[in-house]
Amino acid sequence: MKRRLVFSLFLCSLFVIFTESAYAESSKPKTKLQFRKEMLWHLAALPIYAFLQINVHEGSHALTGLIVGAKVKGYYPYPHIDEKNFVWGNVILEGENLKSKEVCAIILFAPYLADINIFAAADLLISLGAVSPHSVLGGILYFAGMIAPFMDFAINVNGWSSGNDFSSLSNIVGIHRAFFYVAGNVMAGVAIWRLLSVGKKVFFKEKVKEKTPKRKISFLITPTYQMSGISIITRF
Repeated sequence: MKRRLVFSLFLCSLFVIFTESAYAESSKPKTKLQFRKEMLWHLAALPIYAFLQINVHEGSHALTGLIVGAKVKGYYPYPHIDEKNFVWGNVILEGENLKSKEVCAIILFAPYLADINIFAAADLLISLGAVSPHSVLGGILYFAGMIAPFMDFAINVNGWSSGNDFSSLSNIVGIHRAFFYVAGNVMAGVAIWRLLSVGKKVFFKEKVKEKTPKRKISFLITPTYQMSGISIITRF
């Protein structure tokens, strides 16, 4: 009798031997990035974004010129041939104030100050969630407010022609052209990092990965009703 009681208690203790779950679940579902096909419409609109950026660039020259008292003699915000050279756009200013080196320097640097401010504003609006990166406005902000200003800044800061804004600025302020090249490319490097970070949100959306459940063997050992044996129940 005593042996049967001990054996029964031992079998009862085996109730706790079973697996916790038939499926393994992670605390956080895994996701994968899925390309948003609607972004192809923005890629098709690149010529429009480029035209807008040219107007921002040349418009900044013109508006700053007007502010300092100069007159706009010609405004050409589109690609054309100017004095046998191809240019993306240009503006012609005249006035007595243009004899001042400080005024000329401000007018030359105005488009790049605009690029920096527009880029930073667009980055903040998308990154802080004020504008959804998956909305139409989010796509426009990314292309017109980040990519276009970045391209304008990067192309000009790496241009070494005599008619380049930074080359002219170097001659006016007496600072070696290499300074603008190095400083500008450091800023461009930071901009590339921001473009990649924000671009990941704009071009892709997260989708929960469907995970094939992994089954574990569950088993339970219980005493029989008549206490004459044991039964083993398994589940796969």
